Amino acid sequence: MIRNVLNYLGQKIGELELPDDTSEEVWQEKLSVYTRPPIVPTPREMIAGKLEEYQKKSDELIKYLLADNTLEGITTEQSDQMFDEFLDVLIRLRNGAFPTAIYRLSQKTPSGFATQDRIDQWINKIREYL
Repeated sequence: MIRNVLNYLGQKIGELELPDDTSEEVWQEKLSVYTRPPIVPTPREMIAGKLEEYQKKSDELIKYLLADNTLEGITTEQSDQMFDEFLDVLIRLRNGAFPTAIYRLSQKTPSGFATQDRIDQWINKIREYL
């Protein structure tokens, strides 16, 4: 036997075929799944979900940035200076605050290893993770 599958608005979204001897109770159980309205997350849940997504990506992003610095020939002294000057950015990245990390980078004054081109590259890399 075939019955129409209706969504929560009563609109036909498909058909369901079950054996002819299927009880009405089983039919209702199978079809009721489609009649429930979708769960819409609250703004707080959406923001929390996005932060969680960013936090999951933060390790990968930070490793990429550090490896890139190494490949570009950063010295131990320059690396130490970078940690001093950019710790605020790393904290924001680690916490999933990618847009705020971009803002902080845009406010930085280039110095030493951190040229304006390099800062711009970091900003662009973070944007790829948004």
